[in-house]
Amino acid sequence: MLLSFPKIFRGKKQDAELFKQDLVAEDLLEQKEQNLEEQSSELPSVNEGQVTIQLTGVSPADGALLVGFFISNGLSQNVKFENIPLVLMDSDRRVLARQSFAGETIGEIVGGSEKACVVRFLPDNVYVQDVPVECQVYFDMPTKRPESNEIQFQVLPENIT
Repeated sequence: MLLSFPKIFRGKKQDAELFKQDLVAEDLLEQKEQNLEEQSSELPSVNEGQVTIQLTGVSPADGALLVGFFISNGLSQNVKFENIPLVLMDSDRRVLARQSFAGETIGEIVGGSEKACVVRFLPDNVYVQDVPVECQVYFDMPTKRPESNEIQFQVLPENIT
């Protein structure tokens, strides 16, 4: 299954080539991914029928942010992303960072499993100096607009136009 998010993203997109060139150090990312895998036992189980994301850590890196998280695939089929718009928010729902990543950044996630990931939010997409401890990463999805309701009256009182 290929998941594609709508293109309403306000942050800058980071393509796969730029991602590979802009890493602080590959061994640092590998170390972060190993730490994430060790933390997997602490995460809640995979929710059946849902694709979820759970933050595990944020580290500053030369004005950018390295963000570690798990993506859980509760679907029966494999999931592959075309692009992944992510937003980092604090506990008051204020946006701390926002960026879109190429699908190759995360790769394919086997059905019924979880995968450790680390991404780099570029300095232009980080909106705060200090990231609070209480924050969370989310898929940057548009909010659902309420459907407009048409109200029809069968009979209006005489004094109402």
